[in-house]
Amino acid sequence: MITFVNKVKLACVTLFMDLCLLYILDYEKNLSSGDIFFIYSILFIHLLLFIALYKSFYKLVDILHVLMFVSLVYGLYLNNFLLKYLILFLLTFIQVMWTIEKECIMNTKPFGPGYGKMIGIATFLYTIFFTFCLGYTKKDMQDTQLSDNGDV
Repeated sequence: MITFVNKVKLACVTLFMDLCLLYILDYEKNLSSGDIFFIYSILFIHLLLFIALYKSFYKLVDILHVLMFVSLVYGLYLNNFLLKYLILFLLTFIQVMWTIEKECIMNTKPFGPGYGKMIGIATFLYTIFFTFCLGYTKKDMQDTQLSDNGDV
C-alpha cells in the first residue's frame, strides 16, 4: 500500500511534470511527431496514475510503475532538449527519493520492485549516460543554430 504522504509526493511531482509537458507542447515550435506522441502518452499515463492513486487501484499503479521506466528509456529517442531535461529531472528525483526514503515511493507492497542495489546502480549509470546524451543534444542544437545563421 502506498502511504498518504507518498501519494502526495507522487501527485506533486506528477503535476509539476504535467505543467512542464503542457508548457513544452504549447511553446516549443520544433517538436517532432515522436516528441508529441511522448507528451500525450505521458499525460494519459499521468491521468491514469491520478485515478489509480485516488481510488487505490494498486494493480494499475504497478503497471504504470513499469511504464515509467519504459518512458525513461524512450527519452533517449526524443529530439526536444526540454523533454530530455525533464527526464533527467525525473531520474534525479527518483534517486533522491530512494536515498531519503530507502524505498521507491511508488511501491504498492513492502520490498516490492523498483528499488534495490542493482536497480540503483543501473539507474545511476543510466543517468550518467543520459546526461552525456543530453549534452550532445545541446551541442547539436547550437551547431544547427550556427549553421542556420550562416555563421559556420
